Amino acid sequence: MEDFLQLFNVRDILLHIVNTLILFVAIRLLVYKPVRKFMNARTERVQAQMDEAAAREAEAKQALEDANAQREEAARLAVMAQAESAEQARASAAETVEEARRQAEDIVAAAQAEADAQRRAAQADIQAQALSMAVEIAEKMIGRELQNKDNDALAREFLTKVG
Repeated sequence: MEDFLQLFNVRDILLHIVNTLILFVAIRLLVYKPVRKFMNARTERVQAQMDEAAAREAEAKQALEDANAQREEAARLAVMAQAESAEQARASAAETVEEARRQAEDIVAAAQAEADAQRRAAQADIQAQALSMAVEIAEKMIGRELQNKDNDALAREFLTKVG
């Protein structure tokens, strides 16, 4: 065993153990803690970036939903405006047709009134001519000139028979 102890010096082993412990503590203080602090800071930055990206994604989704809602509202308003325009066009067309119908009725009524007036004028003219001819015929038949009251009586009698 002495050979073994000579081969391995206890003091050297203890010094190596102490040196290893000192080296472990030094590395832990000088390297591990700063690396751990750096890694934690990096993890926090990455997490903050991911949170910001998630917030931006949520904002983008909300903006997309808002835009879709606005587009749907605009489409709905466009359909309503189109329907209102079509209704106004129909109302305007109906009003135009009604106005044209009224004008046509007015024209027909004016033409009928004019035709009635012309007919009455023609009847009056024909009656006057018939009366004049009746007087001439009566004068020729009687051979003398008739007086106005005779003319009136003959004219009434003639017109009653004629028409």
